[in-house]
Amino acid sequence: MREVKTSIFVPAAPEAVWSAFMDTRGWTALHGGVLSDAEPETPWCADSVHTVRVKPSPGAKATTLEACIDICEPGRLRWTTKVAGLGAARRSFWVEPAENGARFHNDEQVSGLVPELLLLFFPALLRRTLEGFNGGLRDRIIVAR
Repeated sequence: MREVKTSIFVPAAPEAVWSAFMDTRGWTALHGGVLSDAEPETPWCADSVHTVRVKPSPGAKATTLEACIDICEPGRLRWTTKVAGLGAARRSFWVEPAENGARFHNDEQVSGLVPELLLLFFPALLRRTLEGFNGGLRDRIIVAR
């Protein structure tokens, strides 16, 4: 299993960061991997499945995936998706308090031959995608203040 971990400081309370993140209608504007939640009115909860549109890297074609939610609690969300029948990707998001704000984490673990080979040879693509989402979320929160 290969993993890319990212995080960003946001000058806002952890609750405000989480609330902005869970407003899935705004994901399209974040420019980083997760484009949209196909069921924005359906609550996220553990043991549920959501259809999400994702873009694996900048310039790539968007794909629709079933996100199987295994953790959903205030400040933490984790889902697993199948990658073209060739492996799986687990995406974890969480927020923790930080001095004068919060730290938002956005990590991805991949398993299976093809996803692991892609991450082995092109780790910067996934990192840029995750960091783009993080930066977009931070900017959205700052603009809303």
